[in-house]
Amino acid sequence: MPAGAMRRKPPHERVGSLLRIRDRRRRARCGGDLASTKSNGFARRGWGALSIVLVLAAFALLAEAIKDMDLAVAYALLGATGIFGTAICGRLFFGQRLKPVGWLGLSLIFGAVLVLHTA
Repeated sequence: MPAGAMRRKPPHERVGSLLRIRDRRRRARCGGDLASTKSNGFARRGWGALSIVLVLAAFALLAEAIKDMDLAVAYALLGATGIFGTAICGRLFFGQRLKPVGWLGLSLIFGAVLVLHTA
């Protein structure tokens, strides 16, 4: 192994840490999206600042995730979980409803991430 190269963990060791990172990133991303909605176009500065901090935290967690998986897979997988979480939280907290075409889009994203992950 070249000097400075990082040793990749075996798959059985990566799963637990990746799941924890994914869950933390999803919460940070969804929280950032919800705080952005509450900020009313950043007119409410406290919510806007919280939104920025949470989105930055989500990307810091993405940086941690790519240590153990390819960037394309990590970004697609973690981004998709953020999209699904935001759609679900938007419904639960703000009463926002997706139209059928929105559900179709979410299904396509899910399918694309599944194909990318198995490739």
